[in-house]
Amino acid sequence: MDAHERDALVAALGEVMEADAAREFFNDPVDAVALRLHDYHDIVTRPMSLSQVRDRLGAGIEKDAGAKGGAQTSSSTPLPAPYPSFAAAMDDIRLVWRNCRAYNASPRMAHLRETCDALHDALLAALSKRGVSNIPLPSDLPEEAKKTECVIAEADVPEKYNVFLGEATPYRLLDDFVVCRENDAFATEPVECADAYDRWALENERVSADDKGFASDAVLDVDGDASPGEGGGEDTRRGPARLAAYGWLAVPDPKMFEPEDDPPVSVSALTESTQAAGLAEEYGEGEDGAFTKKRAKKSSSSRVKVWLPRVLDWSIDYENPQSLWLITPNGWYRALDPSPEYVSLFRAGAQRKFDFATRAVNALKQDPLGSYDDVLPKVLAPPPKPGRPRGRPPKERGDEDKKG
Repeated sequence: MDAHERDALVAALGEVMEADAAREFFNDPVDAVALRLHDYHDIVTRPMSLSQVRDRLGAGIEKDAGAKGGAQTSSSTPLPAPYPSFAAAMDDIRLVWRNCRAYNASPRMAHLRETCDALHDALLAALSKRGVSNIPLPSDLPEEAKKTECVIAEADVPEKYNVFLGEATPYRLLDDFVVCRENDAFATEPVECADAYDRWALENERVSADDKGFASDAVLDVDGDASPGEGGGEDTRRGPARLAAYGWLAVPDPKMFEPEDDPPVSVSALTESTQAAGLAEEYGEGEDGAFTKKRAKKSSSSRVKVWLPRVLDWSIDYENPQSLWLITPNGWYRALDPSPEYVSLFRAGAQRKFDFATRAVNALKQDPLGSYDDVLPKVLAPPPKPGRPRGRPPKERGDEDKKG
């Protein structure tokens, strides 16, 4: 490890450990027996504390001092192995916060997760003050995530992006999103294929203990059947690919569950146009330029790009606001705008299904006793182009002058 980075981290970590919250929760290892946390080691498989990180950093200092011929402090307790790199030390610090989030995942423990975020921000600020601003990404972030410039994994999502609506699973906003194959971030897949792997695994009894099965790199045939593998054998069949996703997390407004930089859209606008999931007809289109301004506002410092390693399913919320959602094992993600490279695939599949389903629901809400012949035209009617008001076009200013 570079000596400057190590010394800066030791000093910054010392500042963080002086905080009252760090002293109470994070400086020392968790004594699960004394605290009667009987399930702690079932959830936290690799415990970590800030004092353990500090000791390993100190071991590196001792080792360098010995290599230079300096005096070494004699101790009966063997020193822990020093960190091989700055990234390894930052991984263990992140592990402290990650363990806290994993064990305290319930809505009532949000304050403790917010404390993790505050201490981590304080650590980064202290490092920046000492000239260390290039913080390495988590080493367990997949290579596919790094290719798409994601900076955090789903396990490291800060608390400010969570909203709990009476359930243990958080609700989040995902903007500029892409759904792709788990092992290839640039192999995009339709949203509606998200649950294909689980259906195939159940139908073929291929659910393994680690939930990896035999289909991590497989492809889905056009007819939806599992394609045969190469080389023969009873276990060579491949199923549909497991899907992942990535995009930008936006800070939600808990009252309206809308992103702070995205003004609320009426239900009629969502269901009567192709902006049903926050999507315009064409990028840059719109007579008043509203869509271009909207996308420009989204490039704010309050957003962070996240990698979602597993997408289980997708769903439609028919209440206000009507929206499309991605479902992962750790959260519900309201899908806002697809990324420009994903927009055509999204519009051809999930967007059309969303439009059709929401128009049908809204037609039935307006006229629950309506006949099939009355409701069907409303469902099949094409949505109007966004940015073009209904009714007669406004008169040109020069028309009245010509009449006079």
